[in-house]
Amino acid sequence: MALPQLPTLGDLAMWLEVEPDELDWFADRWRVPAQSAATPLHHYSYKAIEKRDGRCRIIEVPKSRLRALQRKVLHGLLDRVPAHDAVHGFRRGRNTVTFAAPHAGKAVVIRFDLMDFFASVHAGRVYSVLRALG
Repeated sequence: MALPQLPTLGDLAMWLEVEPDELDWFADRWRVPAQSAATPLHHYSYKAIEKRDGRCRIIEVPKSRLRALQRKVLHGLLDRVPAHDAVHGFRRGRNTVTFAAPHAGKAVVIRFDLMDFFASVHAGRVYSVLRALG
């Protein structure tokens, strides 16, 4: 796993080709509330879709500049880190059927959805994970 060496936030900013202040801004450390009126401070566009049960789910679509940074992180870092064997989402050759197969025929299967998971992931947590990767 040959990952670029990015020991400091300055190194990460340089690798992403942004200024360190921009990196802070993209990290949204000040948590601009999604519920407030859309402004240039928002890095996402929002759209609502109806779930099967009739409830609403908000989809956050990254704006083009953030999307480009996310893709660079994905292809330059995360694609090089092996996923845990239990992971089925977004993995080639795996899907809901391969995920469900080991659970078929079991007496009990528990299904749950993590509410507001992505909103609970803060910049410090992302930084810690990236540091742990090397």
